[in-house]
Amino acid sequence: AVDAAVAAAFALAVAEPTQSGLGGRTQMLVMMAGARAHGIDGTTEVPAGYDSLTAPRGEHGHAAVGIPGTVAALTYALELHGTLPLAAVLEPALSFARDGIALPAGEALRLAGVAGELDPASELVRVFYRPGAEPYGAGDTLVQPDLAAVLQTLAAEGRDAFYRGDIARRIA
Repeated sequence: AVDAAVAAAFALAVAEPTQSGLGGRTQMLVMMAGARAHGIDGTTEVPAGYDSLTAPRGEHGHAAVGIPGTVAALTYALELHGTLPLAAVLEPALSFARDGIALPAGEALRLAGVAGELDPASELVRVFYRPGAEPYGAGDTLVQPDLAAVLQTLAAEGRDAFYRGDIARRIA
């Protein structure tokens, strides 16, 4: 069950990145047969050295960025209670990112709803919109080769690649 839950969470990061992306937070309640329930808290954290008195404020851009806990929480749950290796659990998400997935209607609406607010030259537009900043529609195939590369690196190197390795350096 934990293998399936973790695989589903990573797949959601591909299918609904505005709601379930790798850059977010994840809380899990796990109850194994014959055991007590326990929580895994993958909350977003502020970077080391963060000073709330001098830090920029805002809900968008760098002022709103924290260290995402999703990858840490999901991989920790898999280490504690999973039966499959991370690479196997990541395979469905990797396939969806590499080969494409039909964009769910809700995700298409969310992306279309902010299209007019975005810089047409931004990475966000490059990844999630057609040329000319045209939103994809529900059911259109969204291919995410950059996310596929991140998932492939996670599969090969584990969570440290996300927080301390090349992925972390590229995010920073």
